[in-house]
Amino acid sequence: EGEEPPPPAKRQPWIPKFAALKYVFANEQNEYIKGIELPSPALGKTPSVSWKAVEDKAGVVVRNVMESDPPLVFHDMPLPGSFACHPLLSTESDTHLAGRVMGVVCCDTLSSDAVLDADDERVLSEVSGAAAATLERLVAEAAARAAEEETIGSELLEEATTCPDEQKPADDDDVAGLEGKIE
Repeated sequence: EGEEPPPPAKRQPWIPKFAALKYVFANEQNEYIKGIELPSPALGKTPSVSWKAVEDKAGVVVRNVMESDPPLVFHDMPLPGSFACHPLLSTESDTHLAGRVMGVVCCDTLSSDAVLDADDERVLSEVSGAAAATLERLVAEAAARAAEEETIGSELLEEATTCPDEQKPADDDDVAGLEGKIE
């Protein structure tokens, strides 16, 4: 009869405010940071470069940590070197525009004389893009697998073959009758 209404407008992805970033990977010498959380400034914590990258949805490079204003610290310890981070941003979906923050990739040269430069910034941007695409694909595959398992589980529960009619308990079965149906 009438025309179908237009689909709802895609929503702008929100920026997490009351959350924490969690270290999930580190090299061998920094294994101790795995599992540590970096709470959001919205939770009353000190602002950080990583949270700035999340809020701005853009990479941040600090070429000299000791000269930054305000000074950057690594878990309450001032260390010389460079630091860079880039958010993992989602692509556009059926319901949201691109740009949902899924995580942050960071690298540093702390405690060394090396300095991150524009080439390093470009590589970090490429790495974060590849990591974001991989993460989105893995999340979509896990959701599809969970949906398929749910469907299969439901079908199995509804199958008549899971319990033949002659073995189904009846209201008037006594213990001997039930035992006979099980054997």
